[in-house]
Amino acid sequence: MYKDENVEWYISKGDLVKVEIWSTTGWGRNEVTHEYGIVIGEPKNSQITLFPEVNVYLLKEKRIQTFQAGSVEIISTSNNFNRT
Repeated sequence: MYKDENVEWYISKGDLVKVEIWSTTGWGRNEVTHEYGIVIGEPKNSQITLFPEVNVYLLKEKRIQTFQAGSVEIISTSNNFNRT
C-alpha cells in the first residue's frame, strides 16, 4: 500500500493488474490498449512526475514498465487489506 498525506493506493507486489498503454499514430491520433500484468515492486512516489507509480511485468509483452496510479486497475490482490 502507498500512503501519502492525502492519497492511499491499495496496491502491492504480486497484484494482478490491468494497465492502459497510450500510443500516438502517425496521423496524430491517440490510441489506448489494455494489457494485464503483475506488480513486481512496491509503489513509490516520483519526484519528477509527482504521482505514485509502480513497476509492472506485462504478461503479453514479457517486459517491465512503470505505470502511474491513474493507468492501473487492480484485478486481483495478493494481500488482504482492511479497506474500511
